Amino acid sequence: MVSTTINIQRKALTYAINENMNTITNSFTAQELIDLYNEQEKVEDKLKKYILEEHKRTGNTVYQKIYNQLIQIDKLQDMFIEEIYLLMKRIALENRRSNGKLSFYDNKGVYQKAMVKKGLREFSKYRKYRNKQMRLEDNNG
Repeated sequence: MVSTTINIQRKALTYAINENMNTITNSFTAQELIDLYNEQEKVEDKLKKYILEEHKRTGNTVYQKIYNQLIQIDKLQDMFIEEIYLLMKRIALENRRSNGKLSFYDNKGVYQKAMVKKGLREFSKYRKYRNKQMRLEDNNG
């Protein structure tokens, strides 16, 4: 039969929860940085529009080549940024789930309260047993 009991050192558990919290924070920070990056995308879009207008106005093919190259770069950047953003969201979600599972064992959480209740029940049983033994000794003695 497989045991359902798990023993976790408090330091290890605290470290795991803190590590998860730090990872969640870093993930949110990365998402905020991506949002700032996307703000710069608006500036880039204005520049591409200007370059395209200059090409139309002057007929200079250099503007068209620059514009085409910017479009290619932008497509790749968008693809990379989207992947990074999704990975950061996944990391945050997985760590929140992990913390939810670990928090049961937190020394201020449900596990600790359950262990205290169990200890009180065991102590109560012991006290009842001891009192019963003392009564028996008093009756016999």
